Amino acid sequence: MKLAVFGNPIEHSLSPRIHTLFAQQTGVEIEYDKILAPVDGFAETAQNFINQGVKASMLLCHSKLTPLT
Repeated sequence: MKLAVFGNPIEHSLSPRIHTLFAQQTGVEIEYDKILAPVDGFAETAQNFINQGVKASMLLCHSKLTPLT
């Protein structure tokens, strides 16, 4: 299953590690990426990820307002 967290900045996110550890404990295979999403290019970045077969994604708190406006 392909998963990701989007944000800017994104380096500090623990989401991939947390979700990967949980998946290992439950026997689920996942690929969880951190994706740097430019503020002025969020929609394009998200669409590129969706085109790769996304199953789920998350946004860092400070990034949530951009895609909603």
